[in-house]
Amino acid sequence: MQKLFQTSAWLMVVLFAVAMVGFIGCGDDDDDAAATPQLTKTAPEDGSDIAANGEVTLSFDIAPDSVTVNGVEFTAAKNVKVDLSALSLSTGSQTLNIEWTGGDGGSATLTLNITAVDNDPPVLDSSEPVADGDEDVEYEGLEEIKLHFNEALDTTASRVISIAPDGGDALPWSVSWEDDGATAVLSAGKGGALTAETTYVITATAPTDKAGNAAGDVTITFTTRAKE
Repeated sequence: MQKLFQTSAWLMVVLFAVAMVGFIGCGDDDDDAAATPQLTKTAPEDGSDIAANGEVTLSFDIAPDSVTVNGVEFTAAKNVKVDLSALSLSTGSQTLNIEWTGGDGGSATLTLNITAVDNDPPVLDSSEPVADGDEDVEYEGLEEIKLHFNEALDTTASRVISIAPDGGDALPWSVSWEDDGATAVLSAGKGGALTAETTYVITATAPTDKAGNAAGDVTITFTTRAKE
């Protein structure tokens, strides 16, 4: 009887172990299942105006396996660049049908107002709080400068914007974007404080709009006040 009890106990242990392996295996299958990419943002947003040769950015939380827009395939990435000239869109309200694969895949629509082809490079409208030619600029606490362009820029092609003492090396200032890329924001980093009686030059290297039109380098020169 004791031997039978021991045999039954061992059998129960073995069956429990097999069941646990099966359970863990099922969990692994779930973990191995491919995640489904989600479209999180479009630039420009739904309802915006954009030139017929402009560029739309589709942002996903993870890179899809493939992406098509109106049946045309574009390079898959977390941020997909869609060249509208490849879609041959007419002017007026147009709906883009976006489909992607990866996991369960997905689809979405984006409606844009398509305007005429844009062949004009971007123009700097203004800058703040300093403008080209300013003198006696208050340098203490000046840690942010904004450049306002007349249209949205390709923020990848236009990312080279720097501030430096005239004839010197660039200071550790970073660049971010507002207004869908129409405003470049320069922010001072550690060691980037401005000093008195110094001429500084901000240089935006070949700012380029979303239709691929590049302007010449844009510069803003200003001089800080004397030390009190």
